[in-house]
Amino acid sequence: MEFTVFPDSPSAEPLVRRLEWDGAQVLHHASGRPWVVGRWDAGAVVDVVAGPKRLVLLGRSDVGADELRARLARLSGVEDLDRVLSGVPGCFHALLALDGDVRVQGNIAANRRIFHTTADGVPVAADRPERIAALAGSRLDERVLALHLLAPYGPPWPLSDLGPWCGVRAVAGGHYLRMRPDGEVRDVRWWRPPEPEVALPAGREVLRAALEDAVRTCGGRDGTALTSFDLSGGMDSTSLCFLAGRAGLRFSTVHHESVDPANADHAWAEWCRPRLAADGHRLLRAGSWSGFYGEVSEPDPHGPSLEAPYVHLSRHLVERLAESAAEAGAHAHVGGHGSDELFRTELTFCNAFVRRHPIRSLPYLRRTRANRRMTVAGTLRALRPPIPFAEWLRRCGETVTDPVGAAGVGWDHPARMPVWATPEAVAIVRRFFAEAAASDPEPFSPMPLQHEMLRQVQSNGMTVRQCSRIAEPFGVSFEAPYLDDQVVEAAMSIRLRDRVRDGRNKPVLAAALAGAVPDELLNRAYKGVGNQDLYQSFDRHRAALRALWDDSRLARLGFIDPERLRSTVFGLHATLLPILPLQPTLACELWLRSDEVAGRLGTGAGPAPAPAAGGER
Repeated sequence: MEFTVFPDSPSAEPLVRRLEWDGAQVLHHASGRPWVVGRWDAGAVVDVVAGPKRLVLLGRSDVGADELRARLARLSGVEDLDRVLSGVPGCFHALLALDGDVRVQGNIAANRRIFHTTADGVPVAADRPERIAALAGSRLDERVLALHLLAPYGPPWPLSDLGPWCGVRAVAGGHYLRMRPDGEVRDVRWWRPPEPEVALPAGREVLRAALEDAVRTCGGRDGTALTSFDLSGGMDSTSLCFLAGRAGLRFSTVHHESVDPANADHAWAEWCRPRLAADGHRLLRAGSWSGFYGEVSEPDPHGPSLEAPYVHLSRHLVERLAESAAEAGAHAHVGGHGSDELFRTELTFCNAFVRRHPIRSLPYLRRTRANRRMTVAGTLRALRPPIPFAEWLRRCGETVTDPVGAAGVGWDHPARMPVWATPEAVAIVRRFFAEAAASDPEPFSPMPLQHEMLRQVQSNGMTVRQCSRIAEPFGVSFEAPYLDDQVVEAAMSIRLRDRVRDGRNKPVLAAALAGAVPDELLNRAYKGVGNQDLYQSFDRHRAALRALWDDSRLARLGFIDPERLRSTVFGLHATLLPILPLQPTLACELWLRSDEVAGRLGTGAGPAPAPAAGGER
């Protein structure tokens, strides 16, 4: 699926002709002018008209056209679309045209996202930045890539929304873009994270219903399409397999085997298989694909040029999963992305819990200290009162070269430049942080915990969005029910004291799924990790990884010191920590080598601006 949205303006028609999009589908404004140009499957669109109002949902949902049309008929303005879409499950883009006024939005987690720019004085929007960047004649500003070197999770918001295409902006999750015929464009916030006030007995029922609805929509509009589900053996994705069975979906499962014999995920997947009503099962043996870092040894010259570097390991695994799903006849592959961010508790949670419930939180604080082997000084840093968001952003820029763990708990995970980053790259990153802080952006929530949860959910949304781009040649989309709006809101509503319970793993999710998923799986205390897979693949591709930096594009830009990278990464290490910062750097290097990217680099006329932080409220 891909689309571009135009305002109801005569000036937009020449841009439509410039798209040069063979076989494109076109939807029109009430005036007859082109509104939406793109390509999509019939089963992924609901298109309804009520007088001068037209509403299109692109993605997965289960709302019928008649029901949506009746809701649309009661709409009085574009700001009322929230009421029209209230309770509609799924994950989709919503496009509304009303008397020349246009509203375009994705979902909260931003795996359905909107980008916009101005071409020849005309505002245009799209679900992909590169097509409208081409319309506007935008070049790539490589300085933004310095932000993508930040490890382990990239830059914090709002810098995480800053893309490499000059003049192309992303609409933040929970916001919509409003376009008027006179060319006025506004970014409007329509959703805020809820206060965590819902008790678990009530909240788990809402969460379970939201998850069941989300899974059901993965089966296609009539529920008969075959869908691939990830049977990892872990709690998150495996639970979705059980919900698919309860929903009566046609689905097959796939398990990606680990090379580590101590990883119990495979045994758990085998235990679950006979308890599932799946139509089939596929096993991806450890040797059936190139392994992590395989894209270095076996580059794909025809691979997609994504909107930004794909920092998650590994593109080849995504391709193998998509290929396997397509061979089974599945239209989509469903995984457990986002569950950790919604249901796992980290230090930001500890800070919020202690501050709201000092006495009740003491047992949890003791367990956290023991599990993380925290010193007294480290514990005190973790419990400091949060500072204002803009001040935190400013300090983050100042500390991007500090060791991980040196700072207290803030609004997001710490972002650090790798030791092989040059002073020039560090200076660029610090300037971006300073400009973002100076704009005094409003965080997603006044509560750092809720802000961090949503930021990490949106990071997963980008991963899923990019996975779908990688899988597109196979005719497969990647779907993540945990990232659906109703699921995110239900999970974020649960009160803090119910998010931890006697050291259990993800007690909120376990409570919501009790009775639908075997207790044995919900009570599983240990989840397998991929360290051994990473070590072996790193060793397997070591020669290609070392050689890659002989003619580094990042080094040409002055962003990295290849010799320091090699001496740091390719030495002897007791843990994976020195290797982990390599992945963002590697992703940037491979992205720069893409044929579609290499010819469009340009320094621009100054530092790319930080993204607008919210617009109208």
